[in-house]
Amino acid sequence: MATSHLPALLLSCLIPAAALTAQEQPRRAMVAKEGVKLHAFYDPRAAVVLETPADLPVEVVGELVPWSKVRVPGGLDVWVHQDYVTFDAEGTGTISRGNVNIRPRPSTGADSHPLGHFDRESPVYRLQVDGDWVQVRCSEKVGVWVESRHLSFPEFEEATWVKKWQAVVDHRTPEIMGSEPPPVADPSTTEVAEAEGLDGNRPVQESEAGLAGEGAAAAEASLPATPAFRLDEAAIAKNPAAARAAAALELERFATLVTRSDNNWDRARADTLEDVYGKVLWHSSDVEQMDLTRADLARLDGLRRFYLGSLEARQRAAQAAGRTSVAEVLRQKLHTEKAPYQGDGQSSVALVGWVVRESTPGGQASIRLQRGKMVMPLEDKEGLHDLPALRGREVVVRGVWESRPRQVAPDAQLAQAIGAEGDTMMVFVVRELRVLPARGE
Repeated sequence: MATSHLPALLLSCLIPAAALTAQEQPRRAMVAKEGVKLHAFYDPRAAVVLETPADLPVEVVGELVPWSKVRVPGGLDVWVHQDYVTFDAEGTGTISRGNVNIRPRPSTGADSHPLGHFDRESPVYRLQVDGDWVQVRCSEKVGVWVESRHLSFPEFEEATWVKKWQAVVDHRTPEIMGSEPPPVADPSTTEVAEAEGLDGNRPVQESEAGLAGEGAAAAEASLPATPAFRLDEAAIAKNPAAARAAAALELERFATLVTRSDNNWDRARADTLEDVYGKVLWHSSDVEQMDLTRADLARLDGLRRFYLGSLEARQRAAQAAGRTSVAEVLRQKLHTEKAPYQGDGQSSVALVGWVVRESTPGGQASIRLQRGKMVMPLEDKEGLHDLPALRGREVVVRGVWESRPRQVAPDAQLAQAIGAEGDTMMVFVVRELRVLPARGE
């Protein structure tokens, strides 16, 4: 089996671009500690893509508190199904279709959550083969997730930063597997291959959007009949650990369905899980159980984000194809799905997140609860809690949602984030609050 080192052409492409504008420029950071795990998804149980060497420079391209999405020097070693990549004799390859899943492991299982998608003709380099899967080194455009507490943000001169980055690229140069191409696909793997390579140029159909009629019926039929998952608060308060374990099993079933097809998304099912996890954190005193619960919530948030991203992509495709009625139905569905969990409107809701204080264009302070991409406006109606003093703390808040007039200028960005429309928006009125212990303590 022939091997060769990563071509100089790729190395030159992997040096971070200095020509980006200030708005587009990622933040430069360092991971000082050796062995920090970089995950495919913002969940400590997600697949580990890379364990860092000491003093690793990274570029921060996104943030979902308390996680950061980063790019690393030299790219990542990931997996792709063999039906969607072609190689020459030297092991240099290209992706043959658009929107091919980038996997951290050689499988489509729930433990191999995609890092993203390859564009058509993306360059890759073959490292090894496992059955119908090929491990490849991809470009630095692909990001992974790290807990933000591991990052520091020292200042570097441009030349120093480029030198540090290039040194890691040189050190991480892999050996490319050449000469022997991957084996011919087994016909039994066709279903997996089709799931992995969704052509980005394929037109959107109404049935894919989960619309009324035959499409909605097909989506509903894809959901297996399972008993409704419910836990009352008395049972949760009596044994929070048992409640979390039951919720974790339900989450595993739900995640398997949703990652198989986003038509299996069920908002009521997701809301029930969020309600249980919030109340587990409210009643629990076991720090380990609380950390597990917060990790489960992060996974649930990821499933929600996966589904919303799918809806947004379908809406854009429908709009581009001139199918305005389909695009409008999808827009309304997005509006509904972006709204935070509001409970039954009668009993107290328990919400989990970080207290964030933002300045509005009018100079006023806005207190919000944030978890991942979810943003929820807070109001201390009776003045019982010093919410500004809790900025940056993770909390569980209990209370009810109430309607308030929407101030267009200050609230425009927030209203968009939570799917608010019209002259009013919902605000969460805090009645009780619990500050959660720091993670891992």
